[in-house]
Amino acid sequence: MAEKHLNRISDEEKEQAKKDSDDDWSHITGVGSRIEVVDPLAVTDRTIIFGKDIIPSTKEEAVKEKTDKFKDQIGNTNQYLKFVNAHLAAKKEKLDMLKERDRKFQEEIDSLNGNNIKPRSEA
Repeated sequence: MAEKHLNRISDEEKEQAKKDSDDDWSHITGVGSRIEVVDPLAVTDRTIIFGKDIIPSTKEEAVKEKTDKFKDQIGNTNQYLKFVNAHLAAKKEKLDMLKERDRKFQEEIDSLNGNNIKPRSEA
């Protein structure tokens, strides 16, 4: 038969566990600056800040953040323009090839209609 053992916790351990569980959420509060107001309705600005959404505290940080976003947008636009230019260059190259084929075809048709036979070295 399998034996079962109970983990017995002493009263001191129970009290310590209760204190620890009460302290589980203490790391969340007190991170930012507290507004000391007696009337909660008198508070004009309320914010909830998550880890990566930190509000810049100085104008320099705000400008730096906006500059970084602007640089990223410029980089994305530059990459898009390079892609569009490469796509247009490929289309132009294909169009030039089709024009050249059309020109050669017209020359061959004209030579058949006009009885002008050109040697292969000229074509």
